[in-house]
Amino acid sequence: NPAPPGAPPPGPEPPQGGKGEGFRPDEDPEPERRTFWEKLWSKENREDLVFFVGVFAATLVVRTFLVEPRYIPSESMFPTFEVGDQLLVDKASRRVMEHPARRGEVVVFAPPDALVARGYSRGDAFIKRVVAVGGDTVEM
Repeated sequence: NPAPPGAPPPGPEPPQGGKGEGFRPDEDPEPERRTFWEKLWSKENREDLVFFVGVFAATLVVRTFLVEPRYIPSESMFPTFEVGDQLLVDKASRRVMEHPARRGEVVVFAPPDALVARGYSRGDAFIKRVVAVGGDTVEM
């Protein structure tokens, strides 16, 4: 059949429903919009997120209560330690055993008030060897 006068030329059929090729009325044509937190806690990311939080918490506990990494910044401990040497400071045994420092031990401590008054920070750590204990006399 020829087209009536004034009608557009024949072409492809118009899409059904006006939504484009393959549209089904039961589907939402626009992608789902989720917030950052919904995406973060999605089923795909949940296992990784729980693992990351667990490792972070374990690291925080270990570093706070058991061991702390330190490095030697000066030659004051030479030849036992050299500048730049890295060590792990045991924090637990001193809390559990509560024994006084013994001659020959390497100890880590915060600067005394006299050094803080001269510009050292309370956050600084001194790493030294015990050369004398209570009652000993040190001569230089």
